[in-house]
Amino acid sequence: MFLSSGDLYHRYRPAACDLRLYLYRLGVESGESSPYEGVIRRLGQHHERAHLATFGNALDLSAGTPAERRQRTLNAIQDGVPVIYQPLFQGTARLSGVDCDLGGAPDFLIRENGGYVIRDVKLSRRINGRDHPEILWQLRLYGRLYELAAGPPPLRLEVFTGTGEIVVVEPLDAPTLDAELSGMAGVIGADAPPFEPVGWSKCGRCGYQVRCWKEAEDTHSVALIPKVDQGMVSALRDAGINSYDELLAQIRCCRPGGVEARVGRTASQDRQRDRHRHSALRPRSSHKHNDPDRAATDSRV
Repeated sequence: MFLSSGDLYHRYRPAACDLRLYLYRLGVESGESSPYEGVIRRLGQHHERAHLATFGNALDLSAGTPAERRQRTLNAIQDGVPVIYQPLFQGTARLSGVDCDLGGAPDFLIRENGGYVIRDVKLSRRINGRDHPEILWQLRLYGRLYELAAGPPPLRLEVFTGTGEIVVVEPLDAPTLDAELSGMAGVIGADAPPFEPVGWSKCGRCGYQVRCWKEAEDTHSVALIPKVDQGMVSALRDAGINSYDELLAQIRCCRPGGVEARVGRTASQDRQRDRHRHSALRPRSSHKHNDPDRAATDSRV
């Protein structure tokens, strides 16, 4: 099995979803990118080229076959080239008892103090685990690949952000990174697609939104019920409830008198409460009081 930095992107963008990764690796065609996404892509390419221009003497390895690029990357590292643009790495790691090939291409290798700094260029402004976990995982994979290819680990993992800031990404130990990669391998190699409930914020900009949303509508998924979050959907599934028809049947079964009777009782109780409220607010008749001033006061309440 082959795992790449692109797989990490598809697992986490626009939101974490194993089903998106599964469908992508299965070759299922996604919807067309929106014009907005096209603009963002072009802006990202311009941002990367502008950063490349600041070095001037970078060795560009973006052309050639994968095998040629990998060999030229190793040669450039051995020669101590100051700046390497678009290097390509591939290595092998044993994940969950299976040998997997890993690949990735960071934007830059920058020579410093006898070693190399790995730097990726991103248009994103917030580089953190909540907003862009895929960026952190990609940089950590690049660090692992560099170590497999060159021996020592990189000096640092960096991101050049959309604001021109350099953000340092903390590396992870091999077991922690391997656990993430093993999870991806398990998703990709599964016999059946993973369970992933739909959601507005989760699916809004995903290329598989139309496909997944139609399936949810066809199966009457409980995920379509307003204010039912992803955790609730998973809990209901664990209880054997997958559709809103099943949920309604469960409510009717478990509530005394059924849901219709309860609704009827509630409506009757509401009417009684309204009558009581109106009675309490109605001006009281003055003949019930011996004191006319008190009666006038009550009528103004």
